[in-house]
This record gives sequence, C-alpha cells and structure tokens, in this order.
Amino acid sequence: MRRDYVIAHFPRREPTARKAEKYIKRQNWEKNKVKVEDVLRYWQPSTNIDTKNENKAIMKLVKSQKWRGLYISNDPVKGRKVMTTRKFAEGEVVCDYHGLPLSEKQGKELLAATDEDEMGYLYFYRDVSGKTCCIDAKTVPCPCHPEKDTIGRRINHSRKRSNIKGQLQQLEEDGKVWNVILFIAQRDIPVQEELLFDYGVSRKYFGGEG
Repeated sequence: MRRDYVIAHFPRREPTARKAEKYIKRQNWEKNKVKVEDVLRYWQPSTNIDTKNENKAIMKLVKSQKWRGLYISNDPVKGRKVMTTRKFAEGEVVCDYHGLPLSEKQGKELLAATDEDEMGYLYFYRDVSGKTCCIDAKTVPCPCHPEKDTIGRRINHSRKRSNIKGQLQQLEEDGKVWNVILFIAQRDIPVQEELLFDYGVSRKYFGGEG
C-alpha cells in the first residue's frame, strides 16, 4: 500500500530514483520503508491527468523544457530526429509541442508565407470550445527559450509507425489557463527508439513517409 501511495504521487511521468527517494524520506516512515527500486519497477502511468500536483509538475516541464529521456540526433537521410534514452510506458507523457500560441488566422497566414520546401512547424488543433488554434514552433528561437531548440518540433512524421500522439491539456497557473499539446506514448517505447507522430496530412503534401 505504501509503495502504491508513492507511485500515485507520480501519475504521468516516471520519477527518477532521486525524486522517488526524496518523496519516500518525506513520509518519515520508521518501519516498512518503501524501496526506491520497487517504485521504479512497478510504476505505470495513471489514466488521470487532472490532479493538481501533476498539472503543476507538467507545467514546470513545459516552462523549463527539461524533458528527461530524450535527445535530438542528426540523421543522414531525415536530418534531425528525436531519440529516447530511457523507456517510456504506454500512456506516459513524453514531452510537449512547444511554441507561440496563435489564432487560426495567424497560423494560416504564417503557413501561406512558408516556402514549399520549408518545414512549417505549425500545429493546428481545436480547443475545448471547438475553436481552431495554432502552436507556432516555426519561430526560432522561441522567445521564452532563446537558447534552446525545443524537443517537440524536431519529432518526425509517420502515419504507420507513430508511437506517440498529441493530446490537448488545459493547465492552470496563477489563474491563467494554458492550452498545451502533450505527446502521449501510444505503446511501450524502448531505449534508443525514434519518436514519431502522425502529422495528420495526406500524401499530396508529402512524397512519402519521410
């Protein structure tokens, strides 16, 4: 029961051994102490992402862009791609698609000004009210991360081999609600696997799965 109590404190992102140990120590258990290795062995992502603590933790990662277990690699064919350095469990939050929030009109204007052979880096989605919005990851550097190439914008497309999927999540901070696109693992993802998601476009926009 104590092990499950600790695991529940980390509902959607697998904790590091240090974080798990720190949380266990805070409980001041004198007997039947939970082992860190047991927490890491039995941890699985929760289906509930609406907890206050989890929203706060995810918002902190969105703002810092310090997503654990990922790195950007150079590929001779694809160019840049995102690889894993640890395993991700099905249902786990992997990272976000980070950029400037735009209206549908602003996004389409930016898309129209993009050359045919240039990547758009624009993520269009509908918010909870059904209104079309856009996240602009084309503008680099990002004003809030001037020295960082954010992970989400470098994830490549594949309709057949996608292993993550974008999910709209509303996070609240200081009374303000933020629309955030989180990438969720669609299956267990092993170490050293490329992250891929379906861009939601047809073949007429691409020559293939590249």
